[in-house]
Amino acid sequence: MHSDELEEVMTAFVNGEADVLLSTTIIESGLDIPNANTIIIDRADRFGLSDLYQLRGRVGRYKHQAYAYLLLPRHGSLLTDVRKRLSAIKQFSTLGSGFKIAMRDLEIRGAGNLLGAEQSGHITAVGFELYCQLLKQSVAALKGEKVKPRVEVQVRLDFLALSPADESPKSKAQSPKSGGEERASESRITHHASAYIPFRYISDARQRIEIYRKLAQVTDLAGLWSLKQEMRDRFGPLPPPLELLLRVAEIKVLASERAITVIEVQDDKLMLTRNNDYIMEGSKFPRLTKKQAGARLKEIAQMLAAVKSPLPTVP
Repeated sequence: MHSDELEEVMTAFVNGEADVLLSTTIIESGLDIPNANTIIIDRADRFGLSDLYQLRGRVGRYKHQAYAYLLLPRHGSLLTDVRKRLSAIKQFSTLGSGFKIAMRDLEIRGAGNLLGAEQSGHITAVGFELYCQLLKQSVAALKGEKVKPRVEVQVRLDFLALSPADESPKSKAQSPKSGGEERASESRITHHASAYIPFRYISDARQRIEIYRKLAQVTDLAGLWSLKQEMRDRFGPLPPPLELLLRVAEIKVLASERAITVIEVQDDKLMLTRNNDYIMEGSKFPRLTKKQAGARLKEIAQMLAAVKSPLPTVP
């Protein structure tokens, strides 16, 4: 719109001559209209968290009760990050929530690239855990300290999701199947669980990220036990999802000490990979006998403890 026409439209809206203003996201930048008490954001799934926060802030700037409606498409399921953004914008609705929104955005998108100018960089490519390990090793090297190198361990467990967003919806368990496929599917879904830090346990996003960072930097069982005690002292008894997350961290430490790079479970089969070869009992994969997620993780830890460490290579 031409500047003169734009000024006329805005003046009419501010003076109450127009009840509805149809606009682009240009209004997110510093617009202050006290009488505006309702905003409708179409296709909210296409906006970033900071955009949604700024747009929502255009209403409720005076004594009137304000409302923000976020419109979503009826068809299809939303991506995980989209659900997280919309959940955050609903959750942080009080005054002074800007910092919490920023921390939640950091948690969703990942930290910035310390090796470049990007706002979100290598952490997305290499993963949060490896990123923290590399960062710790680099800082220690600059200080002249020695850091025990840790083998990067990949964990793929068909009975455990490492975030609540990955958990299978209940509706899948009720979908019609036949024969052995139905029984196998029911067995997997019945014992499916999630391993993460619940929001109700640590509600502050900055503290939650800090605990994830400390967990990613643990290199031995003593450090893991110390972190577990710290969380109990600071936040209280550990909830079941966090107990499972610590179990996962334990098996990663045990696997790293034995140079095992991949831990995978498929249909009760435990597949351990070291030097691109499977570790097998005779000619078969070890089998898990437990059904519950916690008991299975404990069983995996016991099997890992029984695996001999590789012999050091002779230069």
